[in-house]
Amino acid sequence: MIVDMAQQYVRTVPHVAYTGVGINPKGDVSFRTEEASRKYIMEKLIARGPWQNYGQAAVSGSATFVFQLETAKLFLTVQEARRRKPDGALAPVIVFSGNFHYDVSAEMMDSTLKVIGDILHSWRICWTEYTKLVDSVFISKEL
Repeated sequence: MIVDMAQQYVRTVPHVAYTGVGINPKGDVSFRTEEASRKYIMEKLIARGPWQNYGQAAVSGSATFVFQLETAKLFLTVQEARRRKPDGALAPVIVFSGNFHYDVSAEMMDSTLKVIGDILHSWRICWTEYTKLVDSVFISKEL
């Protein structure tokens, strides 16, 4: 399991001055067309403005949100992308990339390995928080 590999790495090089731990969930939602995925970003997440008509082609967009949670900051980036389907065709998607950032302070250095291990083993809690946020706040019934 990846958590065990990360914890083994920390045990192998304990002298590193660790300053943080990141847990990075990622998922996507399929759309029928690129226009629909672009419309989701440009009309649901970003305010309309003259910048949407700048340039030679439709503007692509992304948005990053920062949520202060009880034990970590959650950075969530929402962006247009394409995912390769099993038949090789590219399908339009919106990608939700999360980063749960946990600070590891200098005061924790005596117990750094335990603190980092506890954070790494909290990945299920992060995944639950991530899916709850994406499902209940960002994904509407019309998708």
